[in-house]
Amino acid sequence: MSDYIASEYGDDLANAILGMIKKNATPSSGEEVGQLRQQVEDMQRSSSQASRDMRITSLTQMLKARSIDFQKTDGDPLFHDWLAQNHPGTGNSRQDFLAQHFNNGNVEAAAQFYSDFKAQERSSYTENPLAKHVDVSGQTGSGDNDAQPDVWTGDDVTKLYSDQRKGKFTREEFEKKEQSLNRAMQNGDLKP
Repeated sequence: MSDYIASEYGDDLANAILGMIKKNATPSSGEEVGQLRQQVEDMQRSSSQASRDMRITSLTQMLKARSIDFQKTDGDPLFHDWLAQNHPGTGNSRQDFLAQHFNNGNVEAAAQFYSDFKAQERSSYTENPLAKHVDVSGQTGSGDNDAQPDVWTGDDVTKLYSDQRKGKFTREEFEKKEQSLNRAMQNGDLKP
């Protein structure tokens, strides 16, 4: 504990607190030692929360400079589905790496996950030149997994990403379905 106090608040405070504890650590001062421990724990929690708040503020400002709304993106279920996928070339999820960078204070690397998601999201709209055209097959959101609905419902979207996480699609199949969803969103054919 003294190492933590020294690293967070400096050697002088750590030595002063340890000196007070040693000086007053008699059977009659057990209550005082408990109070000191509680104060140290409170200071640790407060310092940790303040540090986290500063990282969030820094991340929010960094993303704002990139025209990304932190609150909106962080609250997007599709973002969290994307984070749950393995980071390319690793066995770990993107979420694991994002948390690791954020907790270590590497806000720039954490912000890159938001930027990568937004770039991937934008490319879904622009990659396929046919994505702007309506699929006129007459399919609806119900039916087998290969159907490409013109009109998507919230249940269809949930099922699509659930099936994708379960590995029910090849990458190409999933991208085709996701493009259909993007067309429906662009055309206002996404129903509750």
